[in-house]
Amino acid sequence: MKLIASRCVRAAVVLFLPITVIFTQGCSGVISSGPERGKPTNPDNNLAQPPGGPGDPQLQPSGDPSVPGVNAPVPGAVGGSMPLRRLTNIELKNTLGDLVAVDGTVPETLPRDVLSESGFPEGSVISRIEADALMSWTGSLVGQATAQIRAFAPCAGAPADRTLEDQCATGFISNFGMRAFRRPLTPAEVTEFETYYRDALRTQLSYGFDQSIGALAHLMLQSPRFLYHAGNRRDPNGAVAGSVPLDGYELASRMSYLLQGTMPDGPLFDAAANGRLASVDEIQREARRLLTDPRSKVQIEEITLQWLGIEELRKKIKDPKYNFTPELGQAMVDETRRLVDTVLDGDGTVASLLLSKTARIDHGALAALYGQTGFSGNAVTELQLNEAERSGILTRAAFLTSQSLGSELNPIKRGLSVVKNFLCLDVPRPPAGFVPPDKVDAGLSTREFLIRHDENACAKACHALFTPPGFNFEHYDGVGAYRTLDGTAVVDATGDVYFPDGTTRPVADALQLSQILAAEPTTGDCVASRWFRRAVRRVDTPSDAAQVDQVKQSFRGANGNLRELLVALVTSTAFTHRTLESAK
Repeated sequence: MKLIASRCVRAAVVLFLPITVIFTQGCSGVISSGPERGKPTNPDNNLAQPPGGPGDPQLQPSGDPSVPGVNAPVPGAVGGSMPLRRLTNIELKNTLGDLVAVDGTVPETLPRDVLSESGFPEGSVISRIEADALMSWTGSLVGQATAQIRAFAPCAGAPADRTLEDQCATGFISNFGMRAFRRPLTPAEVTEFETYYRDALRTQLSYGFDQSIGALAHLMLQSPRFLYHAGNRRDPNGAVAGSVPLDGYELASRMSYLLQGTMPDGPLFDAAANGRLASVDEIQREARRLLTDPRSKVQIEEITLQWLGIEELRKKIKDPKYNFTPELGQAMVDETRRLVDTVLDGDGTVASLLLSKTARIDHGALAALYGQTGFSGNAVTELQLNEAERSGILTRAAFLTSQSLGSELNPIKRGLSVVKNFLCLDVPRPPAGFVPPDKVDAGLSTREFLIRHDENACAKACHALFTPPGFNFEHYDGVGAYRTLDGTAVVDATGDVYFPDGTTRPVADALQLSQILAAEPTTGDCVASRWFRRAVRRVDTPSDAAQVDQVKQSFRGANGNLRELLVALVTSTAFTHRTLESAK
């Protein structure tokens, strides 16, 4: 059975120690995530609930229905849908690290994140086998974090008698549950866990107090209330323009996972509890505080890698002629992360991301790939790259290697990335049955082959958009090394690139393309619209247009500063409100 989140189904596997319970709610629907999107949900949901376990939590609302949300949306703006989704593996790792202070590195036995329609990864569905792996993994974490978990219990030492133990267990349920579920537990939820503690753990299984506390923590770490970003039910009578505001805890969680990739910290929880997220000014204040935390740098690095499709290059397979190794691939990704840090330590702008010629490298093979000689050791060393060969992120090895194929047909993927992520042009899908080329014909350069291929009427319509900017990268081979020859042909990196304003301009190479993109206001608009999708974790709709335009204007006003883009995103109505449909 697959763990499915659908538009009208909310299903989750909650693993109790030592029993498994399957909770479902509502009607059948379609899968909202994963590679099988659009197929009917799996009807295999008839496993009975064993006696003694808490009842179906059904993604309960926050413990205090009076917790304020943000102010009403601006006229004409509406919140968007907020689909149920599982924590990504990075979010899961970070959250467990903050919650129980142990290394929560996600094991290979759990499913990898999948690419969603928004262009960014989301947590995959979990099968029954993977649910068993999740139970085993979280159990091992609980075993490693005994002292950290015990600290959530309000009693310092061993309680003197069973009555005091039970009182302390109730305090643990409220304290640990508040952090694990990122909101206060409802009275009904507290009662459910108390009953399970009393009847199943202490009576049926004869667990001692400390063992029962560990079992409760293990249970909570497998609950959908921990594993999922779940919205709270809100009163539709409070809707304005078809939207309801997120309550303080929902918004705190949504902000924290966007800005830091993890659960809210103590001050953000306090802001939620005390109603200090009820206006744009207050949200901005908290957002800017979060963005001064070093974790926000790591999160902006991660968003940048996701946005540009820079993969986990340790696992990239390349032709042996490139002498590509997992270590070199990791060094490429690390260098790109440091590039983002360098930009954030400066003016923090997209222009600097596209134009910076500073590289911080800790790997000799990567330094050699950049034409740097005399590099030794593995200490991070700052280098100035050859201005005739390298500019910002689009000419760095991580981007060039990620956006390349097994063959030499690299212009296709590289051009598509530019068109999608910097120009926001819509490329038509290839017609059904169309088989793309997978290699360059013998005796031809890549450019010669693609020019012939693009004369095909089937390819002409869409390839005209992305092949020319792809040609701009022809000075870089499959791992990003600079070259002047493609086989025996002299590299021609020119291309007539189509821009969003309707003009087609001759571009000499990737360096000039980076300069043009850095100077174009529409580049920032495209970045803002793509990061909007990352913020709301879905594709934008026509009803989002006003909010997307407002974010674009804020980003322009901040001269393309990435931190200020994130501030604009978390204050947009699409982020702070949601439609009634998704609030049910």
